[in-house]
Amino acid sequence: MFSRVGMVLVVVVALLAPVAVQADEPVEPAGPTVAWGANITAETGVRTSARATVTFPSGSEPAPFVVVVEKASGEGWAELSRSESPSVDVPVRVLRGRTQLRARLLVADQEVSSDTLTVAGTRARVGATLSMPSRARDYQWIKASVTVRRRHDKLSLNVVAKLKLRRSGEKAWRTVASLRVKEGVKRINLKPRHDGTYKLMTQGTETLLPTTATPRAFDNLPPGSRVVIPRGASRPSVTVPAQPRAARIAADATVSRLSDAVWSSMKGRTWRKGCPVGRGGLRIVRVSYWAFDGYVRRGEIVVRAASASRTKKIFTDLFKAKAPVRSMYRVDRFGYSTSLKGGDDHESMRADNTSGFNCRKVVGNTRYVSPHSYGTSIDINPWENPYRSASGYTPNKSWHKRSKPASVTYRGSGDPVVKVFRKHGFRWLGKADLHHFQD
Repeated sequence: MFSRVGMVLVVVVALLAPVAVQADEPVEPAGPTVAWGANITAETGVRTSARATVTFPSGSEPAPFVVVVEKASGEGWAELSRSESPSVDVPVRVLRGRTQLRARLLVADQEVSSDTLTVAGTRARVGATLSMPSRARDYQWIKASVTVRRRHDKLSLNVVAKLKLRRSGEKAWRTVASLRVKEGVKRINLKPRHDGTYKLMTQGTETLLPTTATPRAFDNLPPGSRVVIPRGASRPSVTVPAQPRAARIAADATVSRLSDAVWSSMKGRTWRKGCPVGRGGLRIVRVSYWAFDGYVRRGEIVVRAASASRTKKIFTDLFKAKAPVRSMYRVDRFGYSTSLKGGDDHESMRADNTSGFNCRKVVGNTRYVSPHSYGTSIDINPWENPYRSASGYTPNKSWHKRSKPASVTYRGSGDPVVKVFRKHGFRWLGKADLHHFQD
C-alpha cells in the first residue's frame, strides 16, 4: 500500500511533467476549382457544347489562368480547346458511342483538374430511298437503286440493307436481296415475278439507327396477251387456282413415269382395278403453256406411254403458237364421280380444264367406256368448246354458237390448234365434240 505522502508526490510529479503540444499542420489556402455544368447527350455526329466553369475562392484575386479542355485520345488526352475566361462552352462532336472530356485549370504553377465528363452519344438518323420502276413484264430484268444518306459525312457509312417483298394477297415479307451499302448509293438488277410491295430496310450500326424507306408498289405484267371473253359469254362455273408460273418462256416439256405420290392420288379416282391400262403403261407429261391471263404457267397431263412423245410435241407446238390453255390439272384433282365410275369429268369440264387419261364411262352415255380410259385422248379448253352429248351440250349450252375469241374456239379443220393435233397423228371429233382429240 502507498502512504498518503507517496501518493501526493506522484500527483505533483505528474502535474509538473512537461506536456507535449501537437502543432497543427499547415493548411493550404483553398484553390480554384473547375467543373462541368451537367452531363449531356448528343446524337452521334451532331455538334453540341458542354460548359466548363472555373470557380475561385471567395475574396481571392484570380491570377492569370488558362482553361485547357482535353478529350480522351487513346491512352492519353489531347487538347481540344483553351480559354482565358472562367466560363467556357466547349464544342463537342460525338463520333462514337461516347466521348469523355475533362478540363484542366492552370493558375501560375498550379494545376487543377475537373472530373471527367462523359458525353453520351445516341445513334444518328439516316435516310433511305428505294428507286425502281412501278411495273414491268414477267421475266423482265429491271434496274433499281438504293440510296442511304447519313446526316454527317464524318460518320462511317457501312450498313447492311435488305430488300423485302410482300406479295399481293399475302401478309408475310420475303427477303429478295441483301446488300451492303458503303458509298451511299447501290444499284441492283431485279427480275420481279409477282405483284406486291417492295420495302427497303437498313440494319442499325454502333453509330447509325436502322431505317425503312418508303415502300414501293409493283405491278408484274403478263408477258403475253390476255384472252378477252366477249361480253355476255358465260364463264367456267368451277374455279381452280392458277397453276405455278414457269421458270422461263419456253415449253420445257418432259415425259416421266408416274411417281408414288401421283399414283396414290389417281387410285380410286381416275384409275381402279379393271381399267384397260395400268401404272406401267401411263406417263405424265409436264409442260408450260400460255394461260388465259397472259402468263406462262406449268401444267401436267397423264396419257398412255405410246402417246406421250407425240403429246409432248403437240403441247410444245401449241406453246410456240401461243395457243391459250385455261388450266392443265390431272383429273384426279376433281375427285370421283359415281355416275361416271371414274374421275369427275363434269367438274373438270366446268373448270375448263385440259386433261388426258381418266378411266371412266362416257359422259351422257354411261353404257360405254370412254376412250380416255386408254390414255389416248386429250380434251382441251372444254368450256369454250362444248361436247354434244345425248342430253345436249356440256359443260354449257351456249359456247358452241360462238367462234370468238378464235384463239380458244375450235370450229373447223383449218383452225391452228386442230392442225397441230393432226400434224402429230391425233384426229379431231369436230362438231360432235369440239374439245376432244383422239390418238
